[in-house]
Amino acid sequence: MNASTALRKIATAISQNPNAHLILCPGGQGSGKTSAILMLLINHALNHPGLDCYVAGKELSKMKVTTIKTFVNIMKNFNLFDDAQFKSNVDYVFSNGSHIRFLSLDRPGAYKGNRSDLVFVDEVNECGWEAYRELTDRAKRVIAAYNPNFRSFCEDILMKLPDTVTVRTTFEDNEYCPENEKKALLQYKKGAYDENGNIINQEFHRLWQIYGLGVACKAIGAIYTNWEVGEFNEDCKTVLYGADFGASDPSTLVKVGIDGKNKIIYLKELIYERDCGSFKLAELYKQVLPKVHLVIGDCAAEMTITDLKQAGINIKSCHKGKILDEVQVIQSYHFIVDPDSKNILYELDNCRYADSETKTTILPGNDHTLDAIRYAIMYIVRRSNVKKDKIVTDDIKNNRR
Repeated sequence: MNASTALRKIATAISQNPNAHLILCPGGQGSGKTSAILMLLINHALNHPGLDCYVAGKELSKMKVTTIKTFVNIMKNFNLFDDAQFKSNVDYVFSNGSHIRFLSLDRPGAYKGNRSDLVFVDEVNECGWEAYRELTDRAKRVIAAYNPNFRSFCEDILMKLPDTVTVRTTFEDNEYCPENEKKALLQYKKGAYDENGNIINQEFHRLWQIYGLGVACKAIGAIYTNWEVGEFNEDCKTVLYGADFGASDPSTLVKVGIDGKNKIIYLKELIYERDCGSFKLAELYKQVLPKVHLVIGDCAAEMTITDLKQAGINIKSCHKGKILDEVQVIQSYHFIVDPDSKNILYELDNCRYADSETKTTILPGNDHTLDAIRYAIMYIVRRSNVKKDKIVTDDIKNNRR
């Protein structure tokens, strides 16, 4: 197996930047970044006895059919794999005492304080900022890879750290990318631009940017554009919670802080779960809600709201007006989104108008957290007395997390 251009680019970045704590590798579809990094990791483990390495992802079940499967195939292709050395299929122990351990980051706090020589986080944008930080803070060196299919803490935090080196790869850096995959990607480019390079189809342009070039790109006709990633302001005088309920769709709970004076809304995702009945929701709520709280829920789910009230949750039904009118009100605020709120970030990037010119219809599907946010904000707007741009709301004024 010969080295790809992607492997050489990443290896060069590592060797030429010995003091960089993080080598960040955003990449397009088919760039071969994961395989390249795993080959470098295996080589490093073979040549450094007693090395302690982690390979992390969001969910171990997904890793078994992606990252771990790729690792095993690489080891077999180089005649290095010994099943007896792969403990529980998550910890490969090399003959020189080096370890490559696979782990998931879906258990908050599980790896806080872990020390390691090298950490590779695959699909890092899906893992969340807090889980990433807990795992990597004490690592001597970190490599992280992802496809930028939504804007995340990778762009807003990791790329801006002074000890980060970014290496972007595309399918053109992978000589072993299947021809059918290359052809599909090039179709995006062909459909996006005319012969002079002018954009003629915005959606193909977006797909080419993300999957062809490995660059984060907002959805065309995105409804919410005035937002950034940042920490939740716990000093907000107005804090409440928005809830949306799903059957096949996820049920969501979002913490909403409102700074009326500065027209800023702070957002933090607390729950994003599928297959939740009222009993399970009540248990989840009790885990994340403070004693003093107010939840504004979807008025279309009155039975669920009644069940939650009986379980001791302080919840009220929202009042729904015209969605486009409510969206227009919300657009006048600047959002600051907690870095771990990946579903909010994804929906902000992908919730869009059906027609970016007329803006008369919102495409359904990417709005589960955004609906919850809208219920909470509009509750405040409807009940507030506005004085010098400051929102005053007696019934929730002192509710804080």
